[in-house]
Amino acid sequence: MKAKLSILSAVLFFVFVTGIYPQDKNFFIPNEIRRAYKKGTRDYKGVPGINYRQNRSDYVIKAELNPGTAMVSGSGEITYYNNSSDTLKSVVLRLYADVFKKGNVHNIEIEPEDLHDGVKIISAKVGNDVFDVSQNSKTAFRQGTKLILKLKNYILPSSKEKIYIDWELSLPKKTFIRIGAYNQNNLFVGLWYPQVAVYDDIRKWDMQDYLAQQEYYNDFGNFDVEITVPEGYVVWGTGELQNAKEVLREDIFEKYEKAKSSDGIIKVINENDYAKGVVTAKGSKLIWKFKAEMVSDFAFGVSNNYLWDAVITPAGGNGKNVFVSAAYSKESQDFAEVCDIALKSINYYSNVFPGIPFPFPVMTVYNGADGMEFPMITNDGSFDSRAGTVYVTSHEILHMYFPFLVGTDETRYAFMDEGFAVYIPEELQMQIEPELDQKLKQTEFFSRASGVASEPPLINYSTYLYGNQYFASYYGKSERALVTLEELIGREKMKEAFIEFTNRWKYKHPTPYDFFFTFNDVTGMDLSWFWKAWYFDYNFADYEITSTENSKVIIKNVGKLPLPVELKVFYTDGSEEVFKQKPSPDEVIYISANPQKEILKAELGGKYISDVDKSNNVFPR
Repeated sequence: MKAKLSILSAVLFFVFVTGIYPQDKNFFIPNEIRRAYKKGTRDYKGVPGINYRQNRSDYVIKAELNPGTAMVSGSGEITYYNNSSDTLKSVVLRLYADVFKKGNVHNIEIEPEDLHDGVKIISAKVGNDVFDVSQNSKTAFRQGTKLILKLKNYILPSSKEKIYIDWELSLPKKTFIRIGAYNQNNLFVGLWYPQVAVYDDIRKWDMQDYLAQQEYYNDFGNFDVEITVPEGYVVWGTGELQNAKEVLREDIFEKYEKAKSSDGIIKVINENDYAKGVVTAKGSKLIWKFKAEMVSDFAFGVSNNYLWDAVITPAGGNGKNVFVSAAYSKESQDFAEVCDIALKSINYYSNVFPGIPFPFPVMTVYNGADGMEFPMITNDGSFDSRAGTVYVTSHEILHMYFPFLVGTDETRYAFMDEGFAVYIPEELQMQIEPELDQKLKQTEFFSRASGVASEPPLINYSTYLYGNQYFASYYGKSERALVTLEELIGREKMKEAFIEFTNRWKYKHPTPYDFFFTFNDVTGMDLSWFWKAWYFDYNFADYEITSTENSKVIIKNVGKLPLPVELKVFYTDGSEEVFKQKPSPDEVIYISANPQKEILKAELGGKYISDVDKSNNVFPR
């Protein structure tokens, strides 16, 4: 009896353990993520667990921008919803602009004149707790790019609390890292308000500092924002403009309304409009009002001399339209086409690939001095080549899905949004501009960069890398992984999996493991070997032909990175044959040639297959 009980116990133990950790036999899962699966906040099928909960913040902000001094002052009322089962004894606020604070760490060079004393916090209150915000405060203290408020009255589980905060900051005038006061006529304002940090099921409060290179990890919420600027300045921002009739000159407003019902691009503001005087309503100062629902950030661009093109498209799905705009300098000749490129991008993503309706009612491409996305608005510089304009416009708009619909953690796992934004638009980009073959560019780039000492596994935190290493991994290698995965499972299955991943995790916070397990679930395949090779191991792209004996071509995977095989066999009678094979976990691949013919030569290749050493791609050498 004891023997039988021991066997039964062993079986139950095996079922119990494998039920908790069925996927970890091939690749590393860190303890904090294992605990999430054990707690039931996440599920190994790649879906949110039955105990998944997510906090959120709703913002009511009144702000004023002085274009002459590049100063922003604001007052915010934040409603914070603690949907977790934890009692919160503190509140962590992100002060992204403190990356410019003297003495703080940053991994992009900052011009000395843009360094300052940090965001000035004028007052802070949480519920009934009023905080001393002086430099030596023991209840409200700065740590890197965070303001930590120690509460007397805790925020209980499943409750909400009001946070009130007043602040001011200066925009950079020389160091343009995604934002900046480019001149008095053109300013892009982002990372500008105190934002409640993410409190999640993985690591509680997100305490990672903003270092400038890496991007963001933000919660979702609603925004009600009023921006005061001088007369003559137009504001384009996250969300829908609520009072266009009050802030636009009458004839400009009429064209704005026409654009909201036209399927052709309307010149809402052209050069002649400025010749007639200010394009806004009269008044020394005007208040522009915006509202946005379920977004993770708010940014805006301001100019008193920009042109404005706009059009409407039904790509939002379910009867919802998207108002598409381009706001740009008359000197930026490439931007004359940007509204059309944006329109084509939105329609492609909504109807073709990945085939997900555009998630927001507004999309504005603002002509600043970067290539950076914020919800419903991007800050894009100008380019000499059409290819550059097409690439950046389509790339940044794709980010409206990742991370602004699916709330990926850009700070730690940049491959989950940047890699997606390189891979997904590639066919669209070639349709718009045939010279823009990003897929070929990444093939050639990875052939040079794969296997170098500075190339860590993709799963490593993005905070560990900067500069060229960062771009090579999270833009380049990540794109190669997805292209290779498409070779393995097919484009239609890629589309199906991306749609399912988005539906499961929209307005939520997936980890890479949720992405991996969703694809496993959708395909019905155990892709652990693929994830391990591409995302966890130190591998590189190199296949070698070792022999061509007995009508068999033997290929060795020297670099251990699974790639598709494209083999051309030349026979002594002058004929040739091409063999193709999907990526596989095999370290040795056997391809059977025509046994009736003698092989003269065999050669590996493929236009879109990376290879660091082409000298071993031909046999005999």
